[in-house]
Amino acid sequence: MDGVSYIRIADDGKGIEKEDLELSFERHATSKIRTAEDLAEVKSMGFRGEALASIAAISRIDMISKTANAETGSRVIVEGGNIKEITEIGAPTGTTITVKDLFYNTPVRYKFLKKDYTEAGYIEDVITRLALVNTNISFKLISAGKTIIQTNR
Repeated sequence: MDGVSYIRIADDGKGIEKEDLELSFERHATSKIRTAEDLAEVKSMGFRGEALASIAAISRIDMISKTANAETGSRVIVEGGNIKEITEIGAPTGTTITVKDLFYNTPVRYKFLKKDYTEAGYIEDVITRLALVNTNISFKLISAGKTIIQTNR
C-alpha cells in the first residue's frame, strides 16, 4: 500500500510509558521533555512530539508500545485527533505506529499531494539521509511489497 492509505513505523527502542501514551498525542507536549535541561539530553529518534499530534489529527492511528519493565504493552487507537481506545496488549519492547487514511478528514489538503511515485521518492530520500547519518540503527523501507532500502546495524 502507498504512504497515504497505509504507513507503518516500528522500532525496538525503549517504548513509551503507559501513562505517557495519551500525552504523546497532545499538541505542544512530549513525555521526553520535563525540564529545560532535558532539551540537551534527547538523543533518540522517538515518535513523540508535535508531529505525532499533527499526523493524528488528519488520519487514523493505531499505536502499540511497551517498555522493557512493563509486563504488557498498551495500544492506543486515535481517529482525527480523538483517542478512541486504550487497551493492554501483548507486544515486544518498543513502539509500532500504523497510520491509515492520511488526510481522510481533510480532503482539501489531500488534493495537494503529488503523484504516488513523487511522494514515495520524498520518503525514500528522508530514509536514505537518516540511514546515512545513523549507522548504528538499521532501516528498512518497503513500498508496494518491495524492499527499497535495507541497512544493517
